Amino acid sequence: MSVFSGTPGQQEAAEHLQNALRTGHISHAYILCGEKGSGRMELARDFAQTLLCENRVERNGVLLPCGKCHSCLQAQTFNHPDLIPVVHQKKNDADRGALSVDEIRALRSDVSILPYSGEYKIYILKDAESMTVQAQNALLKVLEEPPSYAILFLLADGISGFLPTVLSRCITLRLHPADRNVLADYLVRVKGIGERAALQLAGLSHGNPGRAAELCSGEGTGEILRETIAFLKNLPASTSVEISSFAGHVSDKKENHTEDVLDFAGSWYRDILVMKRTQDPERLIFTEELQYISSTAQTQTLQALAAVLDALDTAALRRSAGGNDMQILEMCFLSIRTALTSGYNR
Repeated sequence: MSVFSGTPGQQEAAEHLQNALRTGHISHAYILCGEKGSGRMELARDFAQTLLCENRVERNGVLLPCGKCHSCLQAQTFNHPDLIPVVHQKKNDADRGALSVDEIRALRSDVSILPYSGEYKIYILKDAESMTVQAQNALLKVLEEPPSYAILFLLADGISGFLPTVLSRCITLRLHPADRNVLADYLVRVKGIGERAALQLAGLSHGNPGRAAELCSGEGTGEILRETIAFLKNLPASTSVEISSFAGHVSDKKENHTEDVLDFAGSWYRDILVMKRTQDPERLIFTEELQYISSTAQTQTLQALAAVLDALDTAALRRSAGGNDMQILEMCFLSIRTALTSGYNR
């Protein structure tokens, strides 16, 4: 769904680009800064499609592509000759995925060629923060003297990896997590799911529309969520063999769900901590488990719950360092079991 048509959480960035379309004051370079799934690719594509559209329309003050012309049909599938994704081509498994100076030089060479069918050529650089220093310096030559028809979208998780000279020549638009209720309403309207399920998925996705859509549509993800909650409810009484079995089950799946399980566990124990501190069920993600969460919040100490969250943070750090998923999960849940079984209020 088009960000211009209401994908939640990015109204500020969408309004900025809408104003550029209305006034014609379009920058030659934008940095769309936000986590994967925040809508940055969709926002860049929708802006490009609107700009390239042959029969642009206006609805309630919002400029939209017609969605029917030849240009729109090409742009929707990234087959438009004047809409160019720039993605690093990995050479081997050890390749860390940074856009190289040669790839930016190829972009720079292409920029010198006039648009094929419209007034603009639009480049979308995926994972732009991964550019090497040499690549960024090569890009500067485009940013300093861009042809009037060239527009660059740099998609990035953050801006810390960019050279100050690159940042100064781009407009940075920050993408923010969507409000939980707004995202839940979006899931009800667009995905057709119930309100309670939508609120839970909006909470589990931490306001990330892409993540929410993935959780909503992924049958395997829904199954692993149910399995994880059942496992966590029984964790204090689980044996080491049962913990090892669950860790192996999660990490051995064809689609590895280790990251999902750690994320779900984090949300689960944060619910218990929130309940202990606030006694407010309206702030919970897992509202259908209110009885268990309330009971656990009463019996566990704050120190024990803090130790649980520390164990989950440690597991995430070990994953980022390239550790073995089964061992990471096993060690994490053994630590959580120890914290929970020693953390009862006396």
